[in-house]
Amino acid sequence: MHLENLLYQCDLVCCGSQNGSTMELIKLIVQILLFVVACGALWQGFREYKSHKQKEDNKLFSQLNKRYLNNEDIQKVVKYLRDQEPSDEEPDLYQLELFLRFFEELGIYMKTKSLDKDLIEVFFGYYLKQLYFTERGKALLKRLEDGNSENSENNLELLKVIKEQLEIK
Repeated sequence: MHLENLLYQCDLVCCGSQNGSTMELIKLIVQILLFVVACGALWQGFREYKSHKQKEDNKLFSQLNKRYLNNEDIQKVVKYLRDQEPSDEEPDLYQLELFLRFFEELGIYMKTKSLDKDLIEVFFGYYLKQLYFTERGKALLKRLEDGNSENSENNLELLKVIKEQLEIK
């Protein structure tokens, strides 16, 4: 609507001069200016979208990190994997399955690109590596395999997928 009004005004200005090339030049300049303004608005919209997405990602990551740190069952597995001292307090299968479900959720966020894979690897990948490469981790995986439950098999499959997504070799 605004473009039509602007072009109409250009017609009125140029009609008095009888110079068609001047009118065409003015129309072209107006169209170029409108195009530049539209591109600027599009660029600003893109920047706003990226800023909003970054804030949402940070909020989601913060919620996940808080849940990871505040869940006693998950932290029992983390502590068990981290400690080098012998311990009689092995996590039970329920705690191990909660730990793995947390990583399952991370895998979903990676697949949907809701969270950056590198960020997940930096903050949570260490304990997944501990699960695969330490004696304690391997013992927990063995217990999970021997658990003979459908959940155990599903968790192991999901864990393999997450391991591949994080490129843990």
